[in-house]
Amino acid sequence: MIDARQRPIPPCLRDTRLILLILAALALLPMFGDPFIRVAQPVRNYLFVVDITQSMNVRDYIVEGRPIDRLNFVKAALIRALPGLPCGSSVGLGLFTAWQTAVLFHPIEVCHHRREIDTAIRNIDWRMAWAPMSKVARAVDDALSQLSVGGQDDAALVFFTDGEEAPPVDVEQLATMEKGTSRRPRGVLVGVGDLRPSAIPQFNQGGNMVGYIQQGGQPMLSGLQENYLRKLGRGAGLDYHRLRTSERLVNLLRSQRYADPHRAHLNISWVFGTGALALLAAVYVIAPLTPVARRYGIGTARIK
Repeated sequence: MIDARQRPIPPCLRDTRLILLILAALALLPMFGDPFIRVAQPVRNYLFVVDITQSMNVRDYIVEGRPIDRLNFVKAALIRALPGLPCGSSVGLGLFTAWQTAVLFHPIEVCHHRREIDTAIRNIDWRMAWAPMSKVARAVDDALSQLSVGGQDDAALVFFTDGEEAPPVDVEQLATMEKGTSRRPRGVLVGVGDLRPSAIPQFNQGGNMVGYIQQGGQPMLSGLQENYLRKLGRGAGLDYHRLRTSERLVNLLRSQRYADPHRAHLNISWVFGTGALALLAAVYVIAPLTPVARRYGIGTARIK
């Protein structure tokens, strides 16, 4: 039996709840329009270029006690670095082999396209190479020109390579712009691999290792050409960074050194979502505790 002290909810209180529900529904509507505001914040715009030549198959990194090749280490480091870039930042992706840089896509916003960028990085494979040559210096110059062609002059180049090039060229001839003439570097060369040379694996098209690439009857060796990459960077107006851990790459990409003080779009959907949640909470928490509710004994009903 219901206690007699329980009384019907008065119309004024029912109206209050109805108003709160209507306001909660209205607060949710802007979320479907992807609301944003323009704020001044440092954003990063990068074109990642990944070396997919045969030497990038050398397994000279160790992850959790197991050897991993240079290419897969770069991919894992990039995937881990993406969430560290603030919304409004942009990322593009390109591949290097022979003497060319093939841009898969020019920089796109990271938050709205994170899944697409992540998927593209995961699917990079050495079998995408279109020529068995490695001309790093020409490819770097080509990548920098790609930024201009794509209308991405404000983007910074992040070029991942072990620097294997035969024979090395005169890097001073590559300087299209002296580093000292710009307050902001044009990007960074990221050295990949161990300084100690290791044999380059040879794979068939099925991805199975069938031996090592031979040169003069001996396995061809490859190690990180750090000194060469430093000189190449100075000539092209690029910094140099050696890829040791993914954490250091995250810190590099988040550095203010490569940030642009642009006006970015800051998504504010959460503001409307929070407001709608608060209004819904008010329907079930605040309304029953109003003086009108206490006056009519709402919330004091008991079952006998």
